[in-house]
Amino acid sequence: MSASNGGNRRWKNQERSIATALGASLVANVGVRRSDMELAQYGIEAKTMKAIPARVSKAMDQSVDACIRTGKVPVVVLNQPRIGRKPLRFVVMRLEDWQANNAQRDATRGGTYRPDARTSSAPRVTSQGSVVTPGKERPNGPSRPRRGLTTLM
Repeated sequence: MSASNGGNRRWKNQERSIATALGASLVANVGVRRSDMELAQYGIEAKTMKAIPARVSKAMDQSVDACIRTGKVPVVVLNQPRIGRKPLRFVVMRLEDWQANNAQRDATRGGTYRPDARTSSAPRVTSQGSVVTPGKERPNGPSRPRRGLTTLM
């Protein structure tokens, strides 16, 4: 197997893993510009890289630290001012926070959230509609965000 095939297989495996974690459907690459995966109203593009840029990781760490005491969801907004045009802005959050947020929304809408069974840290929805994060005693209560960053950029 050549080096390029190994790299190709790696990103495909990462896309499958991300799609499973999100409950999204992978979209076949047939030469037409489309998202990598789809979930409800979202068209999701996944990018795998050796390292997240240090400034982005630092910004997420800062957001996580600020949210620990309040139980709020850490979010980073990347902003690029542009002369004569609207600024370019991206919202970045950790995958596990996305999962927990969407599990709570799905529970209130009567939907089902099915995380990857191999992901022990994924939240789950009980039959009573409470969202439980493994290792936390209180359903729906604030949880301490973990360090680290998983993004969909």
